[in-house]
Amino acid sequence: MALHDSLRELVAARGAAVVDDATELRGALDDFLGEDEATIGELNLLVDAVRLGGLDRLLTMLDNGAAPAAAVAEAGAALARDRGSDDSRRASWAVAALGFALGRVEAAVVERSLPTAAPVDPRPATPPPPPPRPPTPRPSPEPDPGPGTVGSAEAVPTAFDRERSVPASPPPVPSPPVRRRKRRSVVLLAVSFAVVLGLVGGIGLALWLERDTTTNANDPEDTPTASDPTTDSTKERLTAVPDGDILVAYIGDDERIDRVDADGGGVKRLTKGPQDHLPSISPDRTQVAYLVGAAGEPRILMMLDVATGQSEEVFDGEGPCANSVRPGWSLDGAWLALLCAGDEDEPAGIYLANPVNGAAYALMTDMPPLSGSPTWVDENTIVYTQTDETLWSLDIDLGNYRAERAPSQLTITDMPDARLSHPDWSEQAGKLLFVVHPDDTEFGELWVADKNLENAESIGEGYAHPVWSPSGDAVAFTMKDDDGVEVLATAPYVNGELGPATDVKPVPDGEVGIPVWGSR
Repeated sequence: MALHDSLRELVAARGAAVVDDATELRGALDDFLGEDEATIGELNLLVDAVRLGGLDRLLTMLDNGAAPAAAVAEAGAALARDRGSDDSRRASWAVAALGFALGRVEAAVVERSLPTAAPVDPRPATPPPPPPRPPTPRPSPEPDPGPGTVGSAEAVPTAFDRERSVPASPPPVPSPPVRRRKRRSVVLLAVSFAVVLGLVGGIGLALWLERDTTTNANDPEDTPTASDPTTDSTKERLTAVPDGDILVAYIGDDERIDRVDADGGGVKRLTKGPQDHLPSISPDRTQVAYLVGAAGEPRILMMLDVATGQSEEVFDGEGPCANSVRPGWSLDGAWLALLCAGDEDEPAGIYLANPVNGAAYALMTDMPPLSGSPTWVDENTIVYTQTDETLWSLDIDLGNYRAERAPSQLTITDMPDARLSHPDWSEQAGKLLFVVHPDDTEFGELWVADKNLENAESIGEGYAHPVWSPSGDAVAFTMKDDDGVEVLATAPYVNGELGPATDVKPVPDGEVGIPVWGSR
């Protein structure tokens, strides 16, 4: 009998209150389970799922209508972080098994969460650990984008409407006799612990011996030419993108993302290409989200770990966000808001995604087509652009993913019909930066305003694709030079005024793409 089946028997025999308290659950597990039904590590994990709130988190999301599989993934990832572990699969299994015991999760969800190998964990339940860590990076896969484009979608039930969990009592199970655990052999534990130490030591030695011969799959080639000032970024062993670096994709023979020093200090390659676009920097500047795929086709969202130079696919090629546009990072870096293309089961729309495990939640799908990436103006609100060049504000309400939400249009008081685009919020400046378009071109006037578009004022004209610096005291954008070529430029922003624009040089060969400087 599987362990989650035994847990369901325990709940049937003792009642659902047995999982309300971690201490009571541990005592019940020790009394009820047979000698070989669970390892010490599994017992500790189940107890921690109750003590650290993993089970409560799962039940809350299910009560709010989350799909069981997505709720298990989200609650498991949070539990793993709270335990100071990066093994979200085992943590997901623990919350899924307890959810199954309560009749809230199907057995298939538990089985999908089963670890491929459950290591022995002899340690006792631990207190809350340090803050969360980013996911362990893996080499970037070659993109294989599927068909489909982002656009308007008819109002159809969301994943939450179709898959929301309905509380159900466990099926009738005869109350089994209470089974007493036998005392485990001290000798067996000692031998098991010695085996684990030997395995860990062997793996550590192998990794140490291999450390100088391993190459990053995403390490760019260090082959700058006389016409290309780009050098290899990975030689510096960065842990975060420097505040003085603007990230931008230049379109030439290939398209890759480069670090361009805003003060003219040179260019350094960040990704290898050949189809890398639209970077977005996390608030702590340790991660870079970017898109991979040919222009005009659906694109795959990748996540680069700056310290290792390695990338991984955020959504693993599945779900409504397998093809998406550039995301906007929440102010604390815990969430991504992005426009997803949808799939055969779920429509296109604005989704909320966990950057650690790729769990995605539909926020709004019954809407006109959108354009560009959203920007977070506070912990619960994003601002985004529709394709008719209007700005809208949406309250996300992180405490209730399934809540009905209606966006509000943002307009300039004296210019209600103005065409607006490219919003970018700076918490440091306390201002929303955006473009007002007087005609059909992408270049227009730069404006700043409060997050609700009050106190709006023009600060310059002839610019496109504006972004704030990390400190909010400068702006980067593209503009036309004297020869009519679009170039990357910056200007200081002091006391509410934009200073003179300066071309950033040197830059890579090719056509300049949309830049990012601060987090967005």
